[in-house]
Amino acid sequence: MLPNYLSSKWAEKVLFIGQTVLMFTGQTKKNNFNKKSEIWNCETSVKNADISLWNGQEHIFSKQIQKLNETDINVANYEKFVDGIKSFLSERLSEISVNQADLVHQLKLIKEFYMLGRGELFLEFIKKTNHISKSQVSDNSIRDIVKAFESAALSVGVVDELDKFTLTIPKHPFDDEDIQEDGYIQQITLNYKISWPLQLLFSPLTLERYNIIFRFLLQIKQTQYELDMIWCKQKEEYKVKQNKTNISVSISLRNQLMFFIHNLQYYIQVDVIESQFSILMNSVLLTNDFEDLTRAHNVFQTNILSLCFLLKAEDSRKSMTSGSNNNLVILIFNDIFHLCSDFCTLLKYTNDNDVLNTEINLLDEKFKKLIDQLINILLGYKLTSNLTRAPLSQLLLRLDFNNWFSNGKQQELL
Repeated sequence: MLPNYLSSKWAEKVLFIGQTVLMFTGQTKKNNFNKKSEIWNCETSVKNADISLWNGQEHIFSKQIQKLNETDINVANYEKFVDGIKSFLSERLSEISVNQADLVHQLKLIKEFYMLGRGELFLEFIKKTNHISKSQVSDNSIRDIVKAFESAALSVGVVDELDKFTLTIPKHPFDDEDIQEDGYIQQITLNYKISWPLQLLFSPLTLERYNIIFRFLLQIKQTQYELDMIWCKQKEEYKVKQNKTNISVSISLRNQLMFFIHNLQYYIQVDVIESQFSILMNSVLLTNDFEDLTRAHNVFQTNILSLCFLLKAEDSRKSMTSGSNNNLVILIFNDIFHLCSDFCTLLKYTNDNDVLNTEINLLDEKFKKLIDQLINILLGYKLTSNLTRAPLSQLLLRLDFNNWFSNGKQQELL
C-alpha cells in the first residue's frame, strides 16, 4: 500500500515513531489505572504521555506537520521531517533509558546474575544443590532447586535483587536422553523483571541468549566446585595417611582437570566478559542515540556468545554439527565437563584400588585425546591472521600456559 515515491526505509522510520508513541501512551494509561484514580480521563493520560515523550517539543512538530499539509507533496520535505522527528525520539528514548530507567545499573545487574558476577551467590547455590542427582530430577527436586536459589540469595545478602531475578525450571524437562545426561543445569532459566522502557533492549530472544551464557558459566562453576571438593577430600586423606595409592594414581589427572577448568573460567570472566562489558559501558555513557545503544548492546551480546563459542548453540543444542569449529570447541568442552563429573564420582564412591586405577587410566587417556583435539584446533587457528579467529588463539594462551599440554604432546611423540 506504500506509494512508489516513498521508500520502505522511510516507512520503517514512520513505524518506529508510531510504535514509540503508542508504547508511551499505553504505559501512561497503565500507570494512571494502577493509581486507582477516581476519575479516569483518557485525554489527560495521552497528554501526560506526550509531555513525557516529547519533552515539551510537540508543538514544534505539530507546526511542521501543518506546514507540510499546506503545500504540495514534496518527498524530500517528508523525508527530512521524518528523519528529524525520529532523531529526536531516539535521543529522548536514550535519555529516558539512561537517566530514568537507570540503564547502567540494569546492565550491571545483568552482568552480576547472568554472567555470574556475583560468584559468591552461585557458589552458595551450587553447594545447596550439589546433593541433587543430575540425571534423576523429579518435580520435588525442581522445587528444591528453585528454593535453593532463593535461600542462597538470602545467605549472601542479595535481597533486593530477588524482586528482579527469579529462577525457574520447566516441568518434566527430562524426557530427552541428552537432557538427562546434562542434568538440570541445562534446563535452568533465569528470569529478569525488566524496568520500563528497557523491554526495547531486553527482548525475549535477548534474555534467552543471556540464559545460554548463564547455563554455560554455571556448568563451569559447578565442575570447578566438584574438583575443588575432590582436592579437599584427597588432602584430608593424605594427612591421615589413608588411600595414598588412590591419591598418587589420581593426582596427576586431577591437577590437569583443575588447571583446564580454572583457566577456562579465567579466560571467560576476564578476557571476554570484563573486556566486552567495559566496551559496552563506554558506548552507553558516550552515546545519546537509542539506536546506537541497541546496536552496542547487540554487539556486546553477540561478542560474548562468539568468544565463548556459543554463537551456534543459541538456536538449539541439537544444531551443533561437526562442520563448525566453534561447535567443535564447545562439544569438546562438554565432553571434558562430563569427564570431570565422572572423575569426581569415581573417587567418591570407588574403594577398590584396581578398579580405580583402571578407570582413572581410561579417563586420563580420554582427556588426553580431547586436549589433543582442542590444541590442534587452537594451534591451527593461531597460525592465521583472521581476526574472527583471535578468540581461539587467546584461549590457547590461557590453556597452554608455558606450553604444558603441547609440550606433553611433543614428549609423547619423542
